[in-house]
Amino acid sequence: MRERRQWRNAGNSGRQELDMPLLSDSMCAAVALPNGSSPKDLLDNLGTSAYDFLDGLLVTEQARIDAEQALGDRDDYHLQIAPQIGLIQERFCLVTLNGVGKPALVGLLSNEPERALPTALENLLFWAISDPLLPWQAQWKQTNDGLVSDWRTQARGYGIVAMPVGAAPESVRTISALFGLKHSEIGVSLSAAVLVDQATAISISAVPADISLVQARLINEASTVAHPKWRCLALYRILEHAYLSNIKRKLLLDFDADAGGALQEALDKVSNEVNQLVSLAEDADLTVEFEQFNVAFDAQLSVGNNFIIKLDRGAKSHQLYRAQERYKKAVLRFYKLRCAIAHAGTSSVIYEQFADSDQAATALLPSIEAIALKSLKISK
Repeated sequence: MRERRQWRNAGNSGRQELDMPLLSDSMCAAVALPNGSSPKDLLDNLGTSAYDFLDGLLVTEQARIDAEQALGDRDDYHLQIAPQIGLIQERFCLVTLNGVGKPALVGLLSNEPERALPTALENLLFWAISDPLLPWQAQWKQTNDGLVSDWRTQARGYGIVAMPVGAAPESVRTISALFGLKHSEIGVSLSAAVLVDQATAISISAVPADISLVQARLINEASTVAHPKWRCLALYRILEHAYLSNIKRKLLLDFDADAGGALQEALDKVSNEVNQLVSLAEDADLTVEFEQFNVAFDAQLSVGNNFIIKLDRGAKSHQLYRAQERYKKAVLRFYKLRCAIAHAGTSSVIYEQFADSDQAATALLPSIEAIALKSLKISK
């Protein structure tokens, strides 16, 4: 594909800028225009064509007039396209940028784009279709009337971002994050497997009334959250609820024998979340499951997962890291994982700082799930 552009003089500034990109030779051939034609020529050809070669785009005279007016701003923008990786939407949005005279233009297309698009979205789509540097200009399908643009197939679920010339690269990254668009520096979030994945039999040994409505809601939350980070946190909240109940239960059991000692023990546990987890691991018979978590954690260390390496480094100064009982070290590591997810300060490990944190969380999830469910006396 050969790009054709023309230079224009930008007044008295002495700076030269590019005029809007001309159509690619392949697009010119598809619509029987001479090489070197412009998007304006394409609009004129569309108005006189015997068939709708842009498949429902700019079909009315007013729409073509609006599109021609919008072309006046085309040379002030760089275009890029990216698939939507979040909730698929169809809409248009202006984004004002600090220190930049023109706004960024963002257009999102659904998996089944509407026949009649809003004017601003339609104009932005026309820019993308006619841009020789983007792939959509070369995608055509044969019909009885002739070649028709295949943009409805190519653009489904995509976003178009028109960034004003001179905008900082970081702006593209922020816009991509806001609108759920794929970006090389952000990556694509992984999805966790469904809760009790591949289980053919499940055992619930708890007395039905012992699993409260709150706990049922916590289970439901964990089962419906797809992102591995939030799945880890949702499962942790099941344990959080369990270890507070466990401290209360143990306090009531020990109170008559030694009220002062029972109260002091309860206070020590409540004031230290790691101690609460250790107590739950012991009282709910979760030590084996925590040791399995430790094995999965070590496996991530051995493959060089940067998130896990940094997380482990931050745990080494704690006394439980050197405990003879491996489950206590596992409890500490699990707690550090929870903190990295829940907190976003600057003095500790933050989940989003690392490109491989999703991979680590996904690898650890089966053991975390086993711990959380067993705390409720559920197993598979």
